[in-house]
Amino acid sequence: MNGRRVVFILLTLVVLTGGLFWAVGLDTVRGVAAQEAALGVPMLSREDAARRVAREDMFGLPSRIPDAPARDIEQAWKVGTPDSPLPATAEGIATLFEVYAVSVRGCRSQLPDAERAAKTLAVYVTLRDVGGTGRVIAIDGLGEGATTRAFTGCLAGSVQQAVFDAPAGGQLTTSHRLEWD
Repeated sequence: MNGRRVVFILLTLVVLTGGLFWAVGLDTVRGVAAQEAALGVPMLSREDAARRVAREDMFGLPSRIPDAPARDIEQAWKVGTPDSPLPATAEGIATLFEVYAVSVRGCRSQLPDAERAAKTLAVYVTLRDVGGTGRVIAIDGLGEGATTRAFTGCLAGSVQQAVFDAPAGGQLTTSHRLEWD
């Protein structure tokens, strides 16, 4: 066999194989895009995606976008502190779980599959006056709460540093509905 013919055949096979892989890759991308559209997943621009990643970053990685938004995890250092306590009301507790949304996401793996799939969970939050400030002393699930005990324990531990105004009467217990996507 002639060497030129072998080289030509090998180059043709390389080009055909590359084209085949390219076609499979494009087909896969189209399939994923069709599934996303069917599920209603929003299309984000590169900048919107970069902003979302910068905001949801839990590890302090540097962002490449200029004027990157503050990370969600940093809110706990600014809200619910002795300098900026949360009100000891149902609205203050709702703000607490907005500020500590990273903790809710992190503790969610502790829930059983059925509760995690429900995407909402009602809990009781108890605040107590500790040295002139309100502190979260307990988060309990509704009813028996045994199935959600690991989740509520994880969540109570992660929000215990939050500071509230001192609750009237020394203690406040209120219900709150946690939601996630």
